[in-house]
Amino acid sequence: MADPHIAAKKQALRSLMRSRLRTLVADDEARWSAEAIRRIDQLYAAAAAHTALLYHPIAHEVDTRGLIDAWYARGRRIALPEVADEGQLRLRLYEGPTSLRRGAYGIMEPTGALLSPADYADIGLAIVPGLAFDERGHRLGRGRGYYDRLLPQLPCATLVGLAYACQRVDRVPTEPQDVRMHAVVFAGDR
Repeated sequence: MADPHIAAKKQALRSLMRSRLRTLVADDEARWSAEAIRRIDQLYAAAAAHTALLYHPIAHEVDTRGLIDAWYARGRRIALPEVADEGQLRLRLYEGPTSLRRGAYGIMEPTGALLSPADYADIGLAIVPGLAFDERGHRLGRGRGYYDRLLPQLPCATLVGLAYACQRVDRVPTEPQDVRMHAVVFAGDR
């Protein structure tokens, strides 16, 4: 059962982060996203040698589309999440920009082959969005627990959080089910 005090702290932090994100300027977001994607490409391209999990961005998330297309063009297998009816994320292969459709919450989702849970062991890298991260790798999501249910199913993946520098906080309130990242890349870091 969720701790009501931690839940309240999480909700307050979500509100603060949404407020901060609304102040971002589109030009800054584009520049910072490009810088962060270059850094991830340099640091983690080898880790994604077989299959990498990325996400298709929504408003005010670091834009991963350039990395998705670059790694796909290099022959890497790219998995993207789709929201399943039962409130879970399942993973499908990205098969190019025409293999996307608008899915749950208006997020572009893949239409490629569905990965089986056995395929999840092939994922060497997972780039994960969030509303807030701290330096210890704790992540605050949007509150539905999708990634916290998915990530434990990726036994071989290096988990990398990706967010704007304004989403860095001293401490993310956590509960036992919250999955910690191995590293966090902040876009627009000075």
